[in-house]
Amino acid sequence: MERDDHRERATVAGRVVGPGRGAWFRVAPEPAGETLLVHGVCPGERVLVAPRPADPGFADPVRVLERSPARREPPCRHATRCGGCHWLHLDDRAQRALRRDRVDEALAAAGLDPAAIPRRTAIGAGADLGYRWRARFQTDTAARPPRIGFHRPGSWRVLDIDDCPLLAAPLARVYGELRRALSGAPIDGLTGFELTSLPGAPGALCFLNPRDRAPDGWPACGERLLARLGDVLAGVAVRPARGIARDLLGEPAIFGRLGSKAPVAAAARGFVQAHLAAADRLADAVAARATAGLANPRVLELFAGTGLLGWRIAAAGADVLAIERDALSVAAGRRLPAPPRGRLAW
Repeated sequence: MERDDHRERATVAGRVVGPGRGAWFRVAPEPAGETLLVHGVCPGERVLVAPRPADPGFADPVRVLERSPARREPPCRHATRCGGCHWLHLDDRAQRALRRDRVDEALAAAGLDPAAIPRRTAIGAGADLGYRWRARFQTDTAARPPRIGFHRPGSWRVLDIDDCPLLAAPLARVYGELRRALSGAPIDGLTGFELTSLPGAPGALCFLNPRDRAPDGWPACGERLLARLGDVLAGVAVRPARGIARDLLGEPAIFGRLGSKAPVAAAARGFVQAHLAAADRLADAVAARATAGLANPRVLELFAGTGLLGWRIAAAGADVLAIERDALSVAAGRRLPAPPRGRLAW
């Protein structure tokens, strides 16, 4: 967990007293002082940290003085320098405990008593790596060669990353091909991109500058990407804006099958769960609860996306009305095959 930018900064020792907000942990300085927020540490550890002069209340990890038994060697060579993953240094058991804590915090924020809600065993959803089917990447086109990857922890600086162990194999292939294309022919004004793939889908969707306006030269740059990467890219899109005649090139949606064999769709610029194995398990649980003990269940699903949950609830025998404001997502959901039971309407 050593960092290369703390050498000229004062350091303090402290004890990690628990999780903070987001991916941060709270460190109580010794002998006394204001609690600092630090990433990359484990509850209970004694650590040496370097407070950020320009970011009061935050600090960077320098060295572990007393190691937690929950700490493991991260299964990624970029883990200590990349801001994309926050808990890879924790073993699976510690990560599950922290997730349960987050659920309790959400329940308490909603005015519910977590202790009054029956506890259930956490259900795993397959591999801990290679599970992401959607990911957002950052770019720095001013660098030569361009940097493509993720932001560094707590920074807007882009760490150049050629591979990520969290990506599903098809998505990793698309990322690799797109990286090579962008490294050889950078797109002016490109600040990042989002890639979405699905199991069994012949191509992926690419969303350029998901947080910003279209890059310079759109749609010519999108046409070049499709011409060069047509074997792995199905469609390229940008955020709709006044003055842009075309904001979508190629296919508006892709279709695949989950591990349960249920169909799944993704629409250009739309949302789909990144962890599809977990979404598959969740859809089973939601469908079972939504239809349990009901002869003719009727379900209204809001924020339905492309129908991942709605299709499963209908397949369990319900009459589902899906509500979604994104037109491309609705169009993709309507192209799903009819459920074997029930009905899904948009």
